[in-house]
Amino acid sequence: GVLALVGLQAAMVQNTSDAKYRAEASFIAQQRLGRIWADPGNAISYLETDTDISNLLPGGTRTVSQPAADQYLVTVTWQQPGETQQHNFTTIATIAGG
Repeated sequence: GVLALVGLQAAMVQNTSDAKYRAEASFIAQQRLGRIWADPGNAISYLETDTDISNLLPGGTRTVSQPAADQYLVTVTWQQPGETQQHNFTTIATIAGG
């Protein structure tokens, strides 16, 4: 029983870390979209590919692309410490006026 509780606690810690990084990635992506919304005339200047954001997320990068007119796709990628799998969060927004 004690071993099961230890295993459950380890799984809970892992899930908490996953949720923390996912929430942080969402915030980073939404923050970038907010900057584009605030400055649509210069939206093109916010396009970027694999910008290092490892100070915000472990092994983190951010990419902002424009798949169609007035659409902006933000992808945040990170790798949790001790894992080989890379995680990502993607969001898209339509911002007119740019």
